[in-house]
Amino acid sequence: MDARLALVSGLAVFLASSALARDLRITVEHGYEFVTIDAPGNRGYEGFGHFQWGEGWGAVDYTYRMARSEVGTGEWLEFVNSASRLSSNPFLWMTPSQWGGMFTAPGSAQLRPDIEHAARIPVRGLNFLQFAMYCNWLHNDKQVTTDALLTGAYDLAGDGYTVDSPRLTSLIEREPDARLWIPSLDEWTKAVYFDPEAEDEDFPGEGRYWLNPYGSDEVPTPGYPGEDGAETSGGINYAPPPGEPFTQWIPLGAYPDSQTPWGLLDASGGASEITSYYTGNYFLTKGLEAGEAGTSNSDRIYEGTSDAGAGLRLAAAVPSPGTLPFLLIALSATPRRRR
Repeated sequence: MDARLALVSGLAVFLASSALARDLRITVEHGYEFVTIDAPGNRGYEGFGHFQWGEGWGAVDYTYRMARSEVGTGEWLEFVNSASRLSSNPFLWMTPSQWGGMFTAPGSAQLRPDIEHAARIPVRGLNFLQFAMYCNWLHNDKQVTTDALLTGAYDLAGDGYTVDSPRLTSLIEREPDARLWIPSLDEWTKAVYFDPEAEDEDFPGEGRYWLNPYGSDEVPTPGYPGEDGAETSGGINYAPPPGEPFTQWIPLGAYPDSQTPWGLLDASGGASEITSYYTGNYFLTKGLEAGEAGTSNSDRIYEGTSDAGAGLRLAAAVPSPGTLPFLLIALSATPRRRR
């Protein structure tokens, strides 16, 4: 965690910015910046095409929070090194298929020294059950007990799962008092595509759904960080410029001008993010993965893919009034918005 976040961790942070249509209400919890998603009772997306795929997605009748970025290697390292001793196989337990970490001994991981910004590399290749245990651990303020992993945001123990269970065989809903959880498809859709300040001529005064992230109907422009017009690591199909990392090693936050109407970063690129929408075979993920071919374009509002290679963006409850003090800081990024 950098010095600025260390100073405000546990505080509610209001970000005032003329670059956005509204002030962003940001809280910081467990090192994550969360933006408040309000406008409860918003309409759902009207659907696309003959089969109306996506119809109704994004309607949420309560206020909640979403992490501004995905779970990174630094956060996952803390979890693995703290809780892996509870597993019978700590060397393989909770190991992502791709991240910026490496194991030096069973249950002991560290950042890879050969990767710059390794702590900010998103974790990928984990499943709903593993992410649910992570949410439980955070919900229980990082207690290192079996109960803290199996109960809390999700009652995994009540459904017979153990710390070493490989994956879910059916959907488990989050508990009513969950503090942090895996977002629903509606929560994810609203936080990425819905803009309460934009106008849709077919729905006057009811906000607008953009077809792609970052307040636009246009597909985000792929490119390496710093390249002219680059908005996402998703869809890059060429080698990096000299001195730049390959797509899988591009850190979170590398495209600070690319923000959703609510101020979320990395909604395109990074990892494809898991939701709690269960098809009966897999959990739907959203967002184009770094380096993934853009032909299917998982960035579009009505698209999604399987949970193979999934990462996570946390959702969270809104703290009770008076729970946390407040601090005003300036938003450094100026997001582009293309109509």
